[in-house]
Amino acid sequence: KKIMGKSIPLTDMGWEILNKRWMFFFLGLAVLNEFVWRTQTEEFWVNFKVWGMLPITIIFTAFQIPLINKHKIDAQ
Repeated sequence: KKIMGKSIPLTDMGWEILNKRWMFFFLGLAVLNEFVWRTQTEEFWVNFKVWGMLPITIIFTAFQIPLINKHKIDAQ
């Protein structure tokens, strides 16, 4: 909220939900990265880091748009 609050004006509840979603997303991404690193070849893991995590992050970000629209504070 301190960093993005002026760019994305949300209610306090909206920020709380958004923060928790991002927290669990990054935790899940870390677990997935660890799993891929330990079970796949180094080449596959590097390709996953470069070409897999970016689309996953973009898709997750797109799924946050309804939450942002629901909890946005309209500029008056």
